[in-house]
Amino acid sequence: MSLEKIIEKTKTFVKNNRHLIISGAFITLACIADAYFTNLNIAKYGIDAEGNPLFRSYIENFGTIGLYLPKLGISAAAIGTAFILKKKEHKLKGEYLLYGAGAYFSMGALLNLFYDPVLNLMAQHYINH
Repeated sequence: MSLEKIIEKTKTFVKNNRHLIISGAFITLACIADAYFTNLNIAKYGIDAEGNPLFRSYIENFGTIGLYLPKLGISAAAIGTAFILKKKEHKLKGEYLLYGAGAYFSMGALLNLFYDPVLNLMAQHYINH
């Protein structure tokens, strides 16, 4: 396959999937921001800064990589699902899935900016009682 053909196929792919590429970039950046700010809070306040018990066990067993890989894996799965939905011409638009997942990770990043261990302990107390 010639270089011109590869470039033309790439241009066509980008043109046809522009919204998925943008929303895929959004979810990936939101995921990285969430993991980064969670990592900062874990360094500052300890492992309890991670609210998800499954991710907490990954971090305890694998360190920082246990924080980033599962979150990026979820992002990759969402992006792959979105492309499959588009290819199958499903009525559910894949970019909506990505924007929703991106909003979820953005919320995680924002909550990490305002993390306070005292408030977290108070909330856990009220949830458990």
